[in-house]
Amino acid sequence: MKTFFLFFVLLLTVGPAAAGPDPPLQALIDQTRADGTVMLMPGIYTGPAVIDKQVLLAGKGQVTIDGKGKNSVLVLKADGIVVQNLTIMNSGDSHDQVDAGILVRSSNNRIQNNTIKNTLFGIDFQKSHQNIITGNEISSKEAKLGLRGDGIRVWASHGNIFRENLIHDSRDMVIWYSNDNVIENNKGWNNRYSLHFMYSGGNEVRNNIYHHNSVGIFLMYSRDIILEKNTVRYSLGGTGVGIGIKESDNMTIRHNEIVYCSTGIYFDISPYQPDKYNFIKANTIAYNVSGINFNSTVSRNIFMGNAFI
Repeated sequence: MKTFFLFFVLLLTVGPAAAGPDPPLQALIDQTRADGTVMLMPGIYTGPAVIDKQVLLAGKGQVTIDGKGKNSVLVLKADGIVVQNLTIMNSGDSHDQVDAGILVRSSNNRIQNNTIKNTLFGIDFQKSHQNIITGNEISSKEAKLGLRGDGIRVWASHGNIFRENLIHDSRDMVIWYSNDNVIENNKGWNNRYSLHFMYSGGNEVRNNIYHHNSVGIFLMYSRDIILEKNTVRYSLGGTGVGIGIKESDNMTIRHNEIVYCSTGIYFDISPYQPDKYNFIKANTIAYNVSGINFNSTVSRNIFMGNAFI
């Protein structure tokens, strides 16, 4: 995967006035030319804002972008944008409009070291490729579990890297119709599905820690995904599942630790294609009510070297 570097030729340092209303972020972005930098001084800035050119938007110290409960707080429409070191909060509450902390509609962006809170969705990607998302902390608006937005929502977006993010008190991190993404070294808790794949292939999931969720990882209608060295704990309740697999093929599940769940690994009509297999190797499946639950009579799941405790 290529790594993209940006060279910024203009530095604009701005800060809120000593008194008066919070300055609008959109005006500061508009006066910055492409390839420029908007370095925000400590304070509160008013969103929403649309970024339609390649810029670096960064906070120096405690910087908050407040969406005031309207729409998505930031919308990225140009390739190569960097958003870093900000607190982004108070999106709208429309599921239909996908109101989010950051709405991404472009590629090759870097979103890093931000706190996104009290937004319906955290970061939403549609047809957005080869982005790098690292070191962010994301939580949703306070609501019943099913009515929260997703911490990260990925739709038809390929080749992205999600690394070292904290996602909690949200609904799901969901990957739809998206291939060849890397999800590693993240943590998730107090969610519904900490990681949920739908109709996706070729993704790699490594070294994540998911605990106290309804479901740790669920693979649905997907193929060719590697789950390796993840820890899933305390997926409890009547529907609690550590790792679930539904109508999915050629899954490699190895060297994971799945403990203290209602069901360790759940299978439903998997593998789905008659000539495909799933491989479950060298996992520790311990202290669950049920280690493995086969909800169908489909065979061709290969178990090797697992510890059932």
